[in-house]
Amino acid sequence: MAVIGRYEPISASQVADRTSTDAFFVGRAIDKLVEQGYLKKGVDPQDRRRLRLCLTTLGRRVHRRVEDSINKVEADLVAGVSKDNLSAFFETMATLEDRASKLNPPES
Repeated sequence: MAVIGRYEPISASQVADRTSTDAFFVGRAIDKLVEQGYLKKGVDPQDRRRLRLCLTTLGRRVHRRVEDSINKVEADLVAGVSKDNLSAFFETMATLEDRASKLNPPES
């Protein structure tokens, strides 16, 4: 839901790619979110074979609350960390993510 909220409209395969999750599990989660009223499917006007996923009004409300909670926890976590240490941390994480993607590239 977070990925859809951040990048909507987005396809199921793009959600799978961004979350490094198997397409089967993404499809099941999407069906559940549609059933619960958080998500709607629409046809991509540029490629009618592909579905576009968007949050519903209820989905946006829930997404916003979750994002606000995550942002607060993150702010509390890093409150005592210097800017230099945070910068080094994020730089290291970006390097590790880049190296990990080269070791085991995602399947398309």
